[in-house]
Amino acid sequence: MKKTNITDIAPFYNIPLVEGRRIHLSGHLEIVHLALEPGGAMEAHSMPTDVFFYVLEGSGNLYVNDVQYSLGINEFIEVPKDTLRSWHNDSDFPLNLLVIKSISDQI
Repeated sequence: MKKTNITDIAPFYNIPLVEGRRIHLSGHLEIVHLALEPGGAMEAHSMPTDVFFYVLEGSGNLYVNDVQYSLGINEFIEVPKDTLRSWHNDSDFPLNLLVIKSISDQI
């Protein structure tokens, strides 16, 4: 068993106003804490795996194939693999979410 503070994990994804920290990576599961400051946005991208997003704090817009989904605290959404997606924080408050990937189909 291991207790860790999220701030002790070095970011693996770091662009202006957006930071990603990998909480867990095993053979079939990846969990990332993603933080977007107000005005932060990620470039559209796709992954070869299904992805679940769970909003911990704040609200933001997830664009999936150019369709906008507005999500807030305690809401989650599943995005199918090979689907173009991007997050945008258009609010005045931080957006924090968990990104959960089942990566078994990549192995």
